[in-house]
Amino acid sequence: MTFEGYLRTIKDRTGLGPDDFVRLAADRGLTGPAVKAGDVIRWLAADYGLGRGHAMAIVAVLKGTAPAGVVTPAGPSGAPPRDDARKGAAVARGGGRGAVEEGAAAGGAGEVRGRG
Repeated sequence: MTFEGYLRTIKDRTGLGPDDFVRLAADRGLTGPAVKAGDVIRWLAADYGLGRGHAMAIVAVLKGTAPAGVVTPAGPSGAPPRDDARKGAAVARGGGRGAVEEGAAAGGAGEVRGRG
């Protein structure tokens, strides 16, 4: 499933888009590059019934590490999100499950692997 596919499924299941989750996470202090994935995963599982793969897509949005061309809102400090300088590298790791990886092609949509 592509990164955008995960975000569409999340919106279908919860009625909330990436910007909504950024706002909700900010209310809980769960935004920015230092946010702990485990904290976000637990929150999203408890409140929205999201699995690890879908939660990791939201973690990537919150950390500003979503693939280039995908929603990457600035963190709470107002610093710009990371750009695509890490093309081809894994941008979020989930112990082999739910890893968010960017496609090798420039402007690639990226893909989220794992269950969720």
